Amino acid sequence: MRDARKRMTWQTIRWSSLISITLSMSLLFYSHEIMSLFGENYSKGELSLQILLLSILPTLVADGVNNLVFSYGNYKQSLSIHLALNLSRVLLYFMLIPVFGIVGGAISFVLGSVLALIVSIIINYKIKLFISWKQLALILITPLGIAYILSVLNLHFVYAIPISILFSYVLLFKFGTITRTDIEDILNILPNSFSSQIVRIWRKAKF
Repeated sequence: MRDARKRMTWQTIRWSSLISITLSMSLLFYSHEIMSLFGENYSKGELSLQILLLSILPTLVADGVNNLVFSYGNYKQSLSIHLALNLSRVLLYFMLIPVFGIVGGAISFVLGSVLALIVSIIINYKIKLFISWKQLALILITPLGIAYILSVLNLHFVYAIPISILFSYVLLFKFGTITRTDIEDILNILPNSFSSQIVRIWRKAKF
């Protein structure tokens, strides 16, 4: 990809996914415990939270494509993504909320995100933005699988969530989704007083 905006868009989607999806999938199987922290009445929203968490990946991709086409001045394409996202949600709200209540609202939200993703994929076919669906699948499946295993083991969510996030990043590094350059870039953000030593140790480490 010679277009800097396309490279930037893909890296934004990738890093947003690494941060938000890894966290959200780690929370998926502990929605009841998390909602209960706000009070017992909130625990009834467990299913809605689980459904809403599923909208993160399609929303990230749709937003990335939308921002790119908007930067090109392709306002009709940008509008089509917005309409697919918001108009479908509003219509589905009127259809599903009276029947399913708050769960219907969550389903409407997710279906709107999926429809926006579909429109974004069609537009992306025209603009030729590189998206590694394999990497996005790994970013989604890895924390989801680890969180599921920990929930089956009945590990307390206070321990399970950070363990799930940590192991997810380790595995994603092993898979090559997170690179050594990515780690060095993150370490270089740290204060110079100790970041240089950490970077030096990291570069000497063998994995």
